This record gives sequence, C-alpha cells and structure tokens, in this order.
Amino acid sequence: MRFEWLHPFQLTDFPNAAMGQLPTIDVVAPSVLRFGMLEGSARVQAERVVYSLQNETEGFFENGSNAKELVMVISERELERMLPEARTASDRIAQLFEHNDYSALRHFAILLRNELGDVTLHPRRSSAVKVPTYASASYFKIGSGDVLAAAFAHAWLEEGQDLEAAADRAARSLAWFIQDARLPLPMDHALPTRRSSGFFPDRVRILGSETLEMGQLLVATLDWLERQKIEVVMELDGEGSRAPADVPTLVLVGARTMLNEVRDLAASSATASRRIVFSNGIAGLDAFFPNANFVEDYASALYHLLRSQGA
Repeated sequence: MRFEWLHPFQLTDFPNAAMGQLPTIDVVAPSVLRFGMLEGSARVQAERVVYSLQNETEGFFENGSNAKELVMVISERELERMLPEARTASDRIAQLFEHNDYSALRHFAILLRNELGDVTLHPRRSSAVKVPTYASASYFKIGSGDVLAAAFAHAWLEEGQDLEAAADRAARSLAWFIQDARLPLPMDHALPTRRSSGFFPDRVRILGSETLEMGQLLVATLDWLERQKIEVVMELDGEGSRAPADVPTLVLVGARTMLNEVRDLAASSATASRRIVFSNGIAGLDAFFPNANFVEDYASALYHLLRSQGA
C-alpha cells in the first residue's frame, strides 16, 4: 500500500486495500476510540465511542457496532465521501442526525474539521460551536486528524470532560502536534494557549521573481486557495504595485533569485499587513525584509499567510 503527497495541498487519493479484507476485530469495552481501517474493520460494543472515519465510507453501525454515546471525528472531505448526494456539509450533518440509528443514541455529536484546519463541534441537541484555533510556529499536516481524534477521546472518554472542553483540549493538542510533528502529547498545562485568528483573509498576495523555480507548486497553491474562496493576487515578476496594508503577503525567494529581484520584492511587499518570507533558508534576507516572518517550509509559509498569531 502506498500513500503519496507531491505537495502539502494535494487531495490524496484513497488507496485500495493491498491485502484485501482481513477478519473483523471485535472490541468490547466501556469506552473505545475506533479508527476506520482499509484492510479490515473493528466491530465495537461500548457505552461511549469516538469514531474517526479515516478512509472508511461506512457509518458507525454498518459493521454491527453499537454504542449509547457517540462522537464522530470527520473531515469535510470524508463527510462528502460518506454522503455524496447531499449538497453541503450542513445538509450532510442534518442527514446523519435524522438517521434512525444515530437518532436513537443517547448522545451524538460530530467534530468536523475543514481544509483550513478549523474545527467545529456539532452536538445533535444544541447549536454548533466553533472551537478556538491555537497558534503554532510551523505546520505539519500528516497525522493531524489522528491526533485530533486521540486527544478528544482522551479528554472526553478518560478524563470525563464535557464535549466543548474536550474539543478545546483536542484543538490545543493539534496546535502542539503540527509544530514539527511533536509526540507524545504533553499534559494539559503544557499545551498551547496562544490563540490564532479564527478568521481567514478574503484576499492574499503572493510575490516571486522571474527566476523562481516553483511553477507546479504555485499552480496547486492557487487552485487550493481559490477552492477556499480566497482571492489571490499573484505577481511573479517582482515589479508589482505596493500591497494595501490589509493584505497578507507571501514573498517567495528562490535559490536563483538575483539581488536586484530581492530588492524589488522587498519594496513591493513593504506595506503588507503581514509579510511571510519563504526562502529555503537563504541567509542575509532579514536586512531586506525587516519585521517579516521567515519560514523554511512551504506548508508553514501558507499557514502563517492565512492565520494571524494572537497573544
């Protein structure tokens, strides 16, 4: 079985099981964290369950599992794959809430995450709650959904926290993990408390030079940002007009960027409200970009472009 990411924002294809389906695993316990599987299935009998679908398209009950209280941790893309006939995420959530098996549960909630890293808690019997987002110095995406589910399960199933408190613990754990893929997770008091902005800009600017060697990645970036309904002004000649103060700007400095191009990029981005410089570790640029945030990996550069870091 092979997983492949050519860039941080590629929509990964769901692979087929290489070995076929293995025998079902039966799990009986008071509390269970169940992950979806490719080459088998876990049939769960429990009082309380956290179910992270992963790549499964089946619902919780379809393999014979049962619970009295259930929280489903799922991405918008997984939810769409599970219920493709519904038009929006809200329609899909409503459809699950009305389903006979889920409506019979004593408690049921959905912890939904989107492509931008936002997490929203949808309890069946009360209004949706937007979970705070917490600041991180860098952004490592692979495995982040697993960490979100595990941290929520620990807080809700083992520590007995209510849904909102457990979701907040999961969000703080997520911020810890995505900074350099840090594991194991620390105790609660050591988790991040500095919040990042919960709002994304409507418009961003990306500047680069004519010698920039990132063509395919930039095309993928543009497609991804437009899917999020974020307007992108992309200028790759280093001679764009000065950015308005309210437009976050990503400056791309390639290995072949010339000194005069660096000066042009610095001047073009001087009035940006937030200036992120991605340079692959090229030294000596701080003199040209005072007060900029220098980032050495591309996923983290886009993370900082879209999220302002709070206090």
